[in-house]
Amino acid sequence: MEVSACSVLVEDQLVAGASTEGKLACRSSTQLVAPPDVAAMLKVVNQTVYSGTTILENSNSTRVGGLQVNAVPMYNTGPNPRHPPGKWNGYVVLINGQRGSVYLSGDTAFIPEMKVNFGFRFRFAHAFLCMNLPYTMGVDEAAEATLAFDPEVVTPYHYRNADNTLSNLTLFDELVSAKMAPATPITVDLMNFYPHGPLVQFLPEEIPPLGHPI
Repeated sequence: MEVSACSVLVEDQLVAGASTEGKLACRSSTQLVAPPDVAAMLKVVNQTVYSGTTILENSNSTRVGGLQVNAVPMYNTGPNPRHPPGKWNGYVVLINGQRGSVYLSGDTAFIPEMKVNFGFRFRFAHAFLCMNLPYTMGVDEAAEATLAFDPEVVTPYHYRNADNTLSNLTLFDELVSAKMAPATPITVDLMNFYPHGPLVQFLPEEIPPLGHPI
């Protein structure tokens, strides 16, 4: 997988395993932020040593360019969770303090840390919330989580059901809009995460570069 951005935040091993050899191709200027076990897996194509990886554990932070990157909990609950507590990261990125705060949930359930905004004492300007059953949240749980941490704007992504159909984003919008506090409205900003449909899949070695037409 070729990444043309200057910074890449890696959540878990599924991102690191983007090819059969676990390689992540990037430009020499790309900076990676990753949990410890994922950082150990990463190899960079055509480079024997890559110094642009910052290892970040839950509750720690680092600066990447003009960004403050904060690693926050990302996990599933219940017995034998696919994403166990403390192993991988969600991220809160601060660009200009509160006004530029972005929350990236990663593959997580609605966890208690969300109810206290992961310790941040302000509303996130924009939250990107993963809805991918059975490994993350369904529509109802994602709506509950959104209402709990109360971002200014929320965008669901990876919105897929266990049977590979798309999640009901209209229902998500309705649930959030019906229960949000009038004094702190939440804008549901929907994006087309699956422009080619949820059934478009590739073998790991066939994943096209970002921006490549399918």
